[in-house]
Amino acid sequence: MVLAGEARIQVQIESQLQVVGSSRRGELLGEMTLVNPAATGASARVDTTEGLELLAFDIIALESALNADASRATRFWRALARMLSQRSRDQLLERGLAARSRQAESERDAEEIDITQLSGISTAGARFDWLCRQFQNQEV
Repeated sequence: MVLAGEARIQVQIESQLQVVGSSRRGELLGEMTLVNPAATGASARVDTTEGLELLAFDIIALESALNADASRATRFWRALARMLSQRSRDQLLERGLAARSRQAESERDAEEIDITQLSGISTAGARFDWLCRQFQNQEV
């Protein structure tokens, strides 16, 4: 998980490295191995010009925690799905390929966030900021 900084993601396409995306604070890197364990051979080059602070998860401990608490697992997988969906939209927008998606979204009624969702978003943001501060204040 990226705690600070921005990562540039590149893959080898026809003998050239091409930027395919980026990851910022709060996003995951290497999440494809969670979604598809067979994707362990997938690789990308990750670099940064300004530096990164990362939090590495022990995948076995993460899977154990998710298996032990269905509610936590539901929240985790839902958040991961939303992050991947947003990342996909952002990549389409960057490449000018999102006209149909944008049109479909504009045709839908404006979505409203109810007070419960807003409270949850605020709480999640506060918890994430706390988590970042805890790890950033530790000496490595």
